[in-house]
Amino acid sequence: MIFFRAQHKGILFAKMMRMRSELEDGTKAQGVCCTLSASGLEGGARFGGSLPALADDDEIVVFRGRKIEQIYDGYIAKPIEEIARFSVKRWLEMLDSGEAYNYEEWA
Repeated sequence: MIFFRAQHKGILFAKMMRMRSELEDGTKAQGVCCTLSASGLEGGARFGGSLPALADDDEIVVFRGRKIEQIYDGYIAKPIEEIARFSVKRWLEMLDSGEAYNYEEWA
């Protein structure tokens, strides 16, 4: 599956692969918070509300992964392969032009 993650710039994919996220029951899972849509609007707030807290040069990472669990604003997924990485500013431009949505079809 293809996932989209908003994050601070410079987090290496190798580190993303080792990240652990807290699940709703308080347990931890090997994986990162992300969305299945390029717009990041699964839970009603773009990328779980994290996008407004990011700078223009922070990142949207497009990656192939394995879904672990659905959460209120997206998913927890185990990253497997990085596909692309864009600055937040560039990603917002790509959403406006429609170009970002092409990545949803990479299955």
